[in-house]
Amino acid sequence: MNSASKSLYKRTLSENVQVPVRKPTGRRRFAMIDAEVLADRELPPAAKLAFEAMTMESYSSGQIAISHQAIARLCGIGRITVLDSLKRLVSKGLIEKIGEPQKQIQRYKLNVAPARSGSTPVVSRPKPTVLCPKCRKLRGGLLRVGVCRSCSRKYEIRTIAREVAVEEIAKTA
Repeated sequence: MNSASKSLYKRTLSENVQVPVRKPTGRRRFAMIDAEVLADRELPPAAKLAFEAMTMESYSSGQIAISHQAIARLCGIGRITVLDSLKRLVSKGLIEKIGEPQKQIQRYKLNVAPARSGSTPVVSRPKPTVLCPKCRKLRGGLLRVGVCRSCSRKYEIRTIAREVAVEEIAKTA
């Protein structure tokens, strides 16, 4: 196994595997494959892949509305394989169908226990702080003009106030 393929699959503290996925924008994001789903020998690999693609696309909301064709495109498998995989996931109780499909889009509820979905350690990164050169306060970021939003807004308000004052003076003169 070369170093490039080793970097594609990383083990985390919770024994989950990260699988890289490309967004339509070209940016990479990762889906966490749950260790229990990964270790389930009764589920075929396509069903595990479809489940994790659905988990990734649900953005931690627990519900997803997606077509079979979209799952097939995400996973790189056929639509018939996706249908078989979804039947197996429903029979295992990992997902539930919600209502009837509308325009080929089916809503699903992902049945992942909170303990399982929360078992992945979340690393919270401190928000970067920057000192605004105008107000000398720590801010989350600066605008392109080099000042914080608050200072920029104050400048805009002052500019508008000056314009209104000039108009008022012009009316009275």
